[in-house]
Amino acid sequence: MSSLHSVLLNLLYLGSLGAIGYLAPRLRAFLNAHTTAEERAVIAELATVAISLIEQEFPTLDGPAKLQAAIKFVDDQLTRLHIPISAEEVEAAIERAYAEAKAAGLLSA
Repeated sequence: MSSLHSVLLNLLYLGSLGAIGYLAPRLRAFLNAHTTAEERAVIAELATVAISLIEQEFPTLDGPAKLQAAIKFVDDQLTRLHIPISAEEVEAAIERAYAEAKAAGLLSA
């Protein structure tokens, strides 16, 4: 991987974290308005489980492929549980769980 490629990926990663930090309060407000506390807890737990599962089961996938696999996992589980939520909200919950796991040192670089 070239150093330019590495720099661009790091900038993309930092930009994503900044966007998550900016959007997290808005997402939380939206979810609070449209879901029950129990549903929010389930969504957050499924997002955390998805991050762990995808990291363990598919370590060779790149970031976008891991994200798509995690979205599918969470969406399938929420459909099974009859918890309606948009794909954008699922993605945001997964990105938040990822950022929290990364910050806690639970994920490798």
